[in-house]
Amino acid sequence: MSEKLRILIGSPICQKPDVLRMFFFSLERLVSKTTAIDYYFIDDNTDPASSRMLQSFARRHAGHVEIVSAQKSNLEYVCDETTHFWTDDLVWKVAGFKDQIMNHARQSGYDGLFLVDSDLLLQPQTLEVLLASEKDIISEIFWTSWTPNSLPAPQVWLIDEYTQYESSRTELLTPEEQYLRKYSFFGKLRVPGVHEVGGLGACTLIRKKALKAGVSFERIKNLSFWGEDRHFCIRAQALGFSLFVDTHHPAFHLYREADFSEATTWMRQIHRATPIRNGTPAVSAAKSTPRPKITLSMVIHNEADKHLAYVLSKRREYIDEAVIIDDGSTDNSLEICHEVLKGIPLHLVKNTTSQFAHNEVDLRKQQWQETIKSDPNGS
Repeated sequence: MSEKLRILIGSPICQKPDVLRMFFFSLERLVSKTTAIDYYFIDDNTDPASSRMLQSFARRHAGHVEIVSAQKSNLEYVCDETTHFWTDDLVWKVAGFKDQIMNHARQSGYDGLFLVDSDLLLQPQTLEVLLASEKDIISEIFWTSWTPNSLPAPQVWLIDEYTQYESSRTELLTPEEQYLRKYSFFGKLRVPGVHEVGGLGACTLIRKKALKAGVSFERIKNLSFWGEDRHFCIRAQALGFSLFVDTHHPAFHLYREADFSEATTWMRQIHRATPIRNGTPAVSAAKSTPRPKITLSMVIHNEADKHLAYVLSKRREYIDEAVIIDDGSTDNSLEICHEVLKGIPLHLVKNTTSQFAHNEVDLRKQQWQETIKSDPNGS
């Protein structure tokens, strides 16, 4: 039997207890068939309850957790229901914490470091899938509405600080062209796979080769880009490391308190029957109580450049099958349906010409008839 990879999971932590509890819950349910996992946390908490929670986690995993207390400072990290407020001083304070964790992983000879922000909830297969990619630097994707009611965006980008559309140096794109390219990129990221990107962060596996080469979050003095992740990514590229994102098992970003209800539902679905590493089963009521079959029913028409991929990917976590009427689309909406719903039974009916404008009643009757054929209330 081959020797397990030694992986360090690290995080600087200044977190609310309720968020931290869910973060630890997801960490403890990471599948680790090929790995031996240790933890390195920097305790920068202002709430004593969060520090006690860290110590409790360490007792549960005795011998595998190192907690380092951060030096006290007057820098205040403020979060509200709108956004998180990062000052320049706070950014570079956290960058120092991350480099401290990285230096520990490097000096201790770990095969890889998994740096994870403490407001992320992970799927059980996340670490194993990132390792299986054999990429030196790779993040698991997550999507965030950075302001209330805005469309979720991924934490990865293609160029510069956070540009999420392809553009050559000589191109002058209109706002409409930028929008279309951006949502084409988003649609690509909604399909499970491994994709090369220009920037990433917050949920990143860094393998030994990159650690030894000297990747770092230290500020690049002649670069004005905001955020330590930009400096890490530019330095990594300069050292010869391409950057990748995996989209098989998206994390959940618990960004604001209003997200708790959705996060709880997500956790119940994802961790329905995943064992903890010590062998204790984690079976929730959702596993033991039978539920009716859930069928997604939709009518689409030329939705490829809108939000089709996003809508389908958000629903696929909860549905058992899909019934979709394609009402005369002339774009690649059908391909998106097949890609995003891969692995889920899909009944797709294509109308050669659109019925919506001239006969919506018959179109809705068609949708209803095709849907009830699937017996959506069945089990």
